[in-house]
This record gives sequence, structure tokens and C-alpha cells, in this order.
Amino acid sequence: MMELQEEYKNFELDYVKEHPDALISVLLIDRAIGARAVTSEEAQAMFDGLSPEIKKTKAAVSITEKLEAQKKVEENQKGTAVGAKAPAFSAPTPDGKELALADALGKVTLIDFWAAWCKPCRAENPNVVSVYEKYHDKGLNIIGVSLDKQETHGKKLLLKMA
Repeated sequence: MMELQEEYKNFELDYVKEHPDALISVLLIDRAIGARAVTSEEAQAMFDGLSPEIKKTKAAVSITEKLEAQKKVEENQKGTAVGAKAPAFSAPTPDGKELALADALGKVTLIDFWAAWCKPCRAENPNVVSVYEKYHDKGLNIIGVSLDKQETHGKKLLLKMA
């Protein structure tokens, strides 16, 4: 299925490159952006290849706005990509103290984002605790970041896991 989807995507993108004067090319770029099938850089290159007449259409003007939005999203995601340096943050601990990521510098630290309402997160919580218990004496630290809107949900779960 994935091979067919990739083939279909490539067919559409090749069509755009081969038909810069076709209005359908703008619509195909728009769909590729909406489906996140291409990066903003790839979409921009295709858009730049369109004819000047097609770039003046209402659909093309809409694409420029979507491209700017996608560029911002991609830029924001760079800071949270696998292997990227984590952005600096701090947050209150369950006992009311402030904990900053900078406090963990120089230590092997796992940052676990979870929420009490997230079933996969809850299923993984015992494994996180097990890894902590197994490797904490060897230098591993874990910072659990609760995404719960109500403060008490995270505190209750932390107490159950402790």
C-alpha cells in the first residue's frame, strides 16, 4: 500500500513539474502540502516552477500562505527532532519546586512526555519506572513531563508510581 501511495504521489509531483501552466498543478501542490507529503522546500521548488500566469490565481496565492505556515512548523520542529538538542525549559515539580532541563546537563537524561488520559502513555509508565530503577544507580535520570491540564492527575499518578 505504501509503495502505491508513493508511486501516486510521485506521479502527481511529476505532473506538476511537467505542466507548469496547468491550474491542476496548483491544486496538486496544495494537496501535497496539506497531506505533508512534501517539505516546504520541495513545495516551494514546485511552486517556483509554475508559470507566472498560474502564480496569479487565487489558488496559488493560497499556497503561498500555506507554504509560510508550513515553513514555520518545520522550523519549530527542528528543536524537537530526534537527535536534536532539546530546547531549554523549566516547570514546577509535584512538590512545588522549579526544575529546569539545565539541571540535568552532563547526565544521561530521558525526558518522558506523558498524560494521565493517554492510554499508550499509561501503558508505558511501568516500563519507564522499571528502566529508572534498573539504571538510575548507573547515572540515568528521568524527567517526567505531564501534559495534563489538571495538576492533580499527574500528581496522583506520580504517587502511584513512587
